[in-house]
Order: sequence, then C-alpha cells, then structure tokens
Amino acid sequence: MKTSGLFVWRAGKVIGLIEKSVILGKAVVMIVFIEALGKVWNSGH
Repeated sequence: MKTSGLFVWRAGKVIGLIEKSVILGKAVVMIVFIEALGKVWNSGH
C-alpha cells in the first residue's frame, strides 16, 4: 500500500514536470513567433 502511494506521488510529480515543460515550450514558441513576425513587419515597411 505504501509503495503504490509513493508511485502515485512520483507519477504526479513527473506529470507536473511534463505539464510545466509543455507550457514553457508553448511560451517560447509564441515569443519566437512574435519576434519573427516583428522582424518581417519591420523589414516590410
């Protein structure tokens, strides 16, 4: 019983880390996309 609880806790921590990395990845992609758009916009004008 104790080992399964520890396993669930560890799995929860891993899932939390994966979710954080996914959110961080999306944020980085958005920042890069916005900067690229800004460069294209500036070069066009």
